[in-house]
Amino acid sequence: DEHITGEGFVKFKVKAIFKYKAKTKGEISFMRGDIVVLSKDPEEGDTYWTGYLEDHPEEIGTFPSKYVKPVDFYK
Repeated sequence: DEHITGEGFVKFKVKAIFKYKAKTKGEISFMRGDIVVLSKDPEEGDTYWTGYLEDHPEEIGTFPSKYVKPVDFYK
């Protein structure tokens, strides 16, 4: 499958539906409309996901999953 990385994790993008300001070290901030790429496979029931802003892959952090919605798969 072309969407699976070498680790077997299907990476996907989510779009921010609300602005979020990081409250602790290790979190990321984003504006409404920003695209976040998940860098870790979320577990069912996780309220925080791990990812990075599409334009800033060097800054990985957690964020509340309720602030985003899925966009699509990508390579």
